[in-house]
Amino acid sequence: MASLQDELTSALHDYEAGRLPSAEARLQRLAGAGVRTALIPHTLGLIALRTGRAAEAETRIRQAIAMEPENHLFHGNLAMALKTLGRLDDAVASLRRALRIKPDYVTGLLNLGVVLLERGDSEAAIGCYRQALSLQPGNAAAQFGLGNAYVRHGAPAQAIAYFHAAIRLRPDFTQAHNNLGNALADIGDLPAAVAAIEEACRRQPGDHRVWLNLARKNDLFGDRRGAINALERGLDANPDNADLLAERLRFARLGGDDTECDRLLDRLVTLAPQRAQTYAETAFYLEGQNRLDEARATAEQALALDPANMTAAVVMARLDRRSGELVAARARLEALPTRADDADAAMELGLVLDALGDSAAAFDAFARGKRLAAAKPEALLARPGAYLDLVDRIRAMMEAVDVSAWPEAIPGEAAAPIFFVAFPRSGTTLMQEMLAGHPALATAEELPLLREVHRQVERHSISGSSYPEGLLDLPDDAVPLLRQSYWKAVAHHIGSLPAGRRFVDKLPLNIVHLGLVRRVFPEAPVLVALRDPRDVVLSCFMQSFSPNDAMANFADLAGAARLYVAVMDLWRCYRERAGLRYLEYRYEDLVAEPRTTLERVLEFLALPWDDGVQKYAERARSRLVKTPSYAAVAQPLSDQAIGRWRRYRAALEGVEAALAPSVAGFGYPPA
Repeated sequence: MASLQDELTSALHDYEAGRLPSAEARLQRLAGAGVRTALIPHTLGLIALRTGRAAEAETRIRQAIAMEPENHLFHGNLAMALKTLGRLDDAVASLRRALRIKPDYVTGLLNLGVVLLERGDSEAAIGCYRQALSLQPGNAAAQFGLGNAYVRHGAPAQAIAYFHAAIRLRPDFTQAHNNLGNALADIGDLPAAVAAIEEACRRQPGDHRVWLNLARKNDLFGDRRGAINALERGLDANPDNADLLAERLRFARLGGDDTECDRLLDRLVTLAPQRAQTYAETAFYLEGQNRLDEARATAEQALALDPANMTAAVVMARLDRRSGELVAARARLEALPTRADDADAAMELGLVLDALGDSAAAFDAFARGKRLAAAKPEALLARPGAYLDLVDRIRAMMEAVDVSAWPEAIPGEAAAPIFFVAFPRSGTTLMQEMLAGHPALATAEELPLLREVHRQVERHSISGSSYPEGLLDLPDDAVPLLRQSYWKAVAHHIGSLPAGRRFVDKLPLNIVHLGLVRRVFPEAPVLVALRDPRDVVLSCFMQSFSPNDAMANFADLAGAARLYVAVMDLWRCYRERAGLRYLEYRYEDLVAEPRTTLERVLEFLALPWDDGVQKYAERARSRLVKTPSYAAVAQPLSDQAIGRWRRYRAALEGVEAALAPSVAGFGYPPA
């Protein structure tokens, strides 16, 4: 028997040292020899859990519990097997049993907090972590857990203090640095968020997840180059990580760099040839480039590897819709399993049903898609009310300031950009594609180039006030510095501008920031696209947007109408008070009389006519257009979307009264 005891001791030593195959073989021999101790099935269960065999782990640990029913560790570890199996309620029950046996079981409290959070009960999780801290005030994991619980509870500002506490206790706590960055991003402090995640990357460069997070936060910050740099550094540390490589490929696609896309795709296919999502995302990119045959073939490759791939299925349906095969597109989308009913599929179904003329069913599909999109984790970070508050603050600032005291030109400064603004879905992509064909203009697609100027306002304001209130006491000698910060942002995002070309900054919602434009670029021409407010609001509801504070208002028609009224009332305030050099044109006129409208625009910009402006569809078919209008601008002009709101009049009843002043104010007929 002594030799069996030695064998058990050796097996446990092997387990502790991580020599799991050796430990498992020894323990199985002991079990076969009739040695009865709960340590054997319990340790075999832990080995099974660590090697991905959770069901076997449950069986083994239950055998140990049958032998020692009052061992709190056995119940605690059983809970981890149950959690892995997705049986969260059973895991909670097992941990509560462990804590009844040993109320000061701190690890059990921490694990219970984790399971409760996964189950969605953040309030109960907070109680667990607080109880753990009462037993061990210096427990970094408990502080970290509280931070996570407060984030899930919708209180990221409170979470930040607990992440900081965890880091003070354990400076090398990589995940605490990472989650601190997430919480800082939740409250809108993106520079601090990026710095915190940078620290996580520095401390654990081999964890690809922190590099992915850093890239995504830079992207959220509007710094695409910073995002790409993070991915490149992550790949230096993890050269064979498919997730990092796939994200780098996504950014290459966003940049429209076909050569780089091909190189990265070849590398990713070599690394992960069975990764269906690689082909699905490539198909998504190709469809956005209007390379429709290639997109279909690539989507079919994805579906051959994974018939349930949602991205590929949506791309195939979109291709069917674009080729006029509407019944096939509808059948494809309606055949998707309920478990895969995600936002993109629902929104695409809405577009198909709209094209089929079934407006009621289309509206229901859009509403479902919006609900699903609003429930995504990234969407939950958006603060639609904060954006409305910003619009209100800018309106109050404009009503308080004496614009006549602002200089009307900045002597000695380089030519100002042309600011092209509107409410989203007002047809700006069509006009941009037209202007891109003029040899005297250089255009950029929807870059946050004014964001750094916002921050500079606070730095230079006499009172130290943030934007927009800081404009009230911004000294004249700060304006050239703000102009420089703008042009640095242009260089960072798009490089050097072609010599002799004027720059068109097209970002529709810069319409909100025209007070800042007037202060910093008083001589800048401002081109404003108008469209029937009812069509605009409906179109915002019918489209998918990347979640941010502004776009989160498009989750329903009421929110879209509320934001439209706030923004366009602000524009009318600017028209009356700001002294801008502006031209309004109507989308409907551009579609009906493109040459006449373009001549007006070019005359306003002091540019001669050039036939290149009429070749917009050809250009759009040959490159990536990064707005929801990419397919429409690749086709001949059509008035199909004009007056669409009439088919949805029943759904619009709740917002027509709110929109009526804007409809009348911009000269559109009431019905």
